[in-house]
Amino acid sequence: MPQFAELTTMEWNSKSWRVQDYSYQVPRGDVYSNVVQKPLTSRDIPRVGALYAGMSFGFQMAGSGTKGTPPGDGPLLTACALKHVNVPATSDTYSVTGDLDTDFTAYSIFGYPGGNLKDSCLNSAGNVSWEFMPGQPVIARYDFAGEFADITSSPVTAPLGTSARPVCAKGLALTLKSKTIVPKRIGINLNNTLDSPRYNIAGTHGVSPPLVVNQQPSFEVTLELPALTDIAFITDFVAETKHTLHIVLGSVAGNIITIDCDGYMNAMPQITEGDGLIIITATYDMSWIDGDTKLQFVYT
Repeated sequence: MPQFAELTTMEWNSKSWRVQDYSYQVPRGDVYSNVVQKPLTSRDIPRVGALYAGMSFGFQMAGSGTKGTPPGDGPLLTACALKHVNVPATSDTYSVTGDLDTDFTAYSIFGYPGGNLKDSCLNSAGNVSWEFMPGQPVIARYDFAGEFADITSSPVTAPLGTSARPVCAKGLALTLKSKTIVPKRIGINLNNTLDSPRYNIAGTHGVSPPLVVNQQPSFEVTLELPALTDIAFITDFVAETKHTLHIVLGSVAGNIITIDCDGYMNAMPQITEGDGLIIITATYDMSWIDGDTKLQFVYT
């Protein structure tokens, strides 16, 4: 029988979820050739060296449907070194603190392309980015690396749903520098650096589970150029002026996501023309200054 992959179910934290744009890179690793000398011939014998696995996929952003219950991809956020704070029946907060040792939790992730093959990425660490496009579901795009395990044939439990529908990028309460703007696109990225492959000659496949070793969050906003009296982008770039991004998605309890981050522009803003309007794209590095708001997602 052929293996069908139109829909992909994945499993983490002993629960199954539907994802999109699934890709499994396995095995990643090294192959070495040894030359064996014989009286009249020689030949290469390939040897498999260190092995490790990788996965990437998109997950539609949504709350759990219940205040104080983590979202479906909550474990993945902690595997990307976001600190999780739960207030029962009230909220779940995922935030950047820079404390990669205590904020990070490794998870084993399994993919079931077509529902009958089981891909494994064990004790994983990863990176996540979010993309906001007008009227479309907000997609969290995950990239993970982990320990290798062979592909097996295994049935998957039915994927879970939640009472909360994925949030869409429309009707948002959104400000930049406390000013209302007309955004065309927003991107947020943790920009995690992974120690992968983390070589270990004592490891089963020559590696240890990867770690998040650096984190440099950034965000990018493409918008209609506002009045200079509201946001003077070029002036603020030259003056190294802080901008605050504030987004509220959703309006129903259990599916409200509030995003806040202070940042400084890391490049000269780019100005273009689109449909007769002046469009500006500004990119930011998250502020690490004490007292500034680090990137955080609050689910209520």
